[in-house]
Amino acid sequence: MMQRLLPYGLQQYLDAQTYAPLIELCSFFKQICARTLMVNDMVKAKDQLINILCSLEQIYPSAFFDIMIHLVMHLPEEALEGGPVSFRWMYPFERYMKKLKNYVRNKAKPEGSIAEGYVADEALTFCSRYFRGEIGTKFNRPTASQGCPRPTSDFQVFRSLCKKSGKETIIQLGLPEMKKVIW
Repeated sequence: MMQRLLPYGLQQYLDAQTYAPLIELCSFFKQICARTLMVNDMVKAKDQLINILCSLEQIYPSAFFDIMIHLVMHLPEEALEGGPVSFRWMYPFERYMKKLKNYVRNKAKPEGSIAEGYVADEALTFCSRYFRGEIGTKFNRPTASQGCPRPTSDFQVFRSLCKKSGKETIIQLGLPEMKKVIW
């Protein structure tokens, strides 16, 4: 969101002096998170980051600038030493650890519960591959996107590629509510 949508939203509601450094900061994060990094670009980004943070200091109060804002200065060096950020992200591992932690049934012995749950899940997955429509499994049930309507918009963000679920309700907004929604 910060790399793609926020820059477009800021331009419409803020003046140029305020939104320019924020958009530059967003493009910096977009550059840092790219799949490929160029050494020259990272050196230039570090120099530009100093100017961006100085511009932000002129806009926001000094209480906004804590240690976390300062840590942004070290990201280009870290990217140069460690390579692209996507290869060092912890998100996949954290998601997998959540899945493993969900296996815990006996809190006195969590390691054994995780091992038992993992083995049971693997065994069920292996066995369910051999049921050919006799029993519904995650391998033979229809996907949620089958029979989807055609996209309702040409704009990528608002395309509807899934079926609606639940009862459809139509809500009419009055003028005060509509002004709040627009705001």
